[in-house]
Amino acid sequence: MGSSRTMLALQWGNYLQALKTQPMRTKSVTSFALFGTGSAVAQLVTLGLNPSGQCSSATGSWQCSAGRKVAACAAFGGVLYAPGMHFWYQAVDRWIPSTTLMGTCCKLFLHSTLAAPAIISSFALTTKTLEGCPLEESIAALKERGPKMWLTALGFINVGLFVNYRYMPLPYRVPFGNLVQFVWTMYQSWELYRAQ
Repeated sequence: MGSSRTMLALQWGNYLQALKTQPMRTKSVTSFALFGTGSAVAQLVTLGLNPSGQCSSATGSWQCSAGRKVAACAAFGGVLYAPGMHFWYQAVDRWIPSTTLMGTCCKLFLHSTLAAPAIISSFALTTKTLEGCPLEESIAALKERGPKMWLTALGFINVGLFVNYRYMPLPYRVPFGNLVQFVWTMYQSWELYRAQ
């Protein structure tokens, strides 16, 4: 038990150090893994995969492979989301460096009006397209589920961001944000699966 804790503490320390020395790479690899895992969990919960790994007939007009969905979501997380959010959060902290209640609320407003719609749109369009859906189907899924996802983000994501901006010590902001994003990825994936 003690050696397990020591190993876990060592890995945690290595991760925090990697966030300092190689932030973009570390965030991209972490997002790749978390987005892929979030997609896989959402599929297991909502789609009722059969043993062959194919989506059930309830998924709509086209048959998809579970692996393709996971790969699309992981690619979005590692290639688009992580670098985009890395620069977004740096910019927001430069624009509004304060952690006061007013400063935090201003950050949430910016995130809700600028970042959230961009994240939801790019997530829906990119993942659906990488899964092999025609662009028209990707746009239809975004139109059908995007508004609900944005309204949900106003609650869930803003609570997570409020805690992160207002109370999280700087070294723990990224790990806490990863936890929030993991849950959010499962939700976004679930919403898009329902659009099929």
